[in-house]
Amino acid sequence: MAIAEGFTSMQADLDRERKVITKQWAKREEQTERVMQAVKRILRKYGYPPDKQEKATLTVLEQAEVLSEVLSEGLSEGWALVA
Repeated sequence: MAIAEGFTSMQADLDRERKVITKQWAKREEQTERVMQAVKRILRKYGYPPDKQEKATLTVLEQAEVLSEVLSEGLSEGWALVA
Protein backbone atom coordinates (compact mmCIF):
# COMPACT_ATOMS: atom_id res chain seq x y z
CA MET A 1 0.00 0.00 0.00
CA ALA A 2 2.75 2.47 0.90
CA ILE A 3 4.30 2.14 -2.56
CA ALA A 4 0.98 2.87 -4.26
CA GLU A 5 0.38 5.92 -2.05
CA GLY A 6 3.90 7.17 -2.74
CA PHE A 7 3.40 6.73 -6.47
CA THR A 8 0.07 8.59 -6.35
CA SER A 9 1.70 11.41 -4.41
CA MET A 10 4.58 11.55 -6.90
CA GLN A 11 2.15 11.74 -9.83
CA ALA A 12 0.31 14.64 -8.17
CA ASP A 13 3.61 16.48 -7.60
CA LEU A 14 4.64 15.93 -11.22
CA ASP A 15 1.27 17.18 -12.46
CA ARG A 16 1.63 20.35 -10.37
CA GLU A 17 5.15 20.96 -11.67
CA ARG A 18 4.05 20.40 -15.27
CA LYS A 19 1.31 23.01 -14.84
CA VAL A 20 3.74 25.53 -13.33
CA ILE A 21 6.28 25.00 -16.10
CA THR A 22 3.59 25.31 -18.77
CA LYS A 23 2.49 28.65 -17.30
CA GLN A 24 6.09 29.87 -17.11
CA TRP A 25 6.72 29.01 -20.76
CA ALA A 26 3.52 30.75 -21.80
CA LYS A 27 4.65 33.88 -19.95
CA ARG A 28 8.11 33.62 -21.50
CA GLU A 29 6.67 33.37 -24.99
CA GLU A 30 4.43 36.37 -24.31
CA GLN A 31 7.38 38.41 -23.04
CA THR A 32 9.50 37.36 -26.02
CA GLU A 33 6.79 38.57 -28.38
CA ARG A 34 6.57 41.90 -26.54
CA VAL A 35 10.33 42.40 -26.79
CA MET A 36 10.28 41.57 -30.51
CA GLN A 37 7.47 44.05 -31.14
CA ALA A 38 9.25 46.78 -29.18
CA VAL A 39 12.53 46.21 -31.03
CA LYS A 40 10.79 46.28 -34.42
CA ARG A 41 8.98 49.48 -33.48
CA ILE A 42 12.24 51.15 -32.41
CA LEU A 43 14.03 50.02 -35.56
CA ARG A 44 11.26 51.47 -37.75
CA LYS A 45 11.21 54.69 -35.72
CA TYR A 46 14.91 55.31 -36.35
CA GLY A 47 14.88 54.28 -40.01
CA TYR A 48 16.68 50.95 -39.76
CA PRO A 49 16.66 49.24 -43.20
CA PRO A 50 13.53 47.08 -43.47
CA ASP A 51 15.42 44.18 -45.07
CA LYS A 52 17.73 43.94 -42.04
CA GLN A 53 15.12 44.36 -39.29
CA GLU A 54 14.36 40.66 -38.83
CA LYS A 55 18.02 39.73 -38.27
CA ALA A 56 18.52 42.70 -35.93
CA THR A 57 15.44 41.73 -33.93
CA LEU A 58 16.66 38.14 -33.55
CA THR A 59 20.11 39.38 -32.53
CA VAL A 60 18.65 41.60 -29.81
CA LEU A 61 16.52 38.70 -28.57
CA GLU A 62 19.57 36.40 -28.42
CA GLN A 63 21.50 39.06 -26.52
CA ALA A 64 18.63 39.44 -24.05
CA GLU A 65 18.60 35.69 -23.43
CA VAL A 66 22.35 35.62 -22.78
CA LEU A 67 22.07 38.60 -20.43
CA SER A 68 19.20 36.89 -18.62
CA GLU A 69 21.30 33.75 -18.10
CA VAL A 70 24.29 35.76 -16.85
CA LEU A 71 22.14 37.72 -14.43
CA SER A 72 20.36 34.64 -13.12
CA GLU A 73 23.72 32.91 -12.54
CA GLY A 74 25.01 35.95 -10.73
CA LEU A 75 21.96 36.18 -8.51
CA SER A 76 22.13 32.48 -7.66
CA GLU A 77 25.78 32.99 -6.66
CA GLY A 78 24.87 35.90 -4.39
CA TRP A 79 25.86 38.82 -6.62
CA ALA A 80 24.11 42.07 -5.87
CA LEU A 81 22.53 44.19 -8.57
CA VAL A 82 23.80 47.75 -8.57
CA ALA A 83 21.49 50.42 -9.89
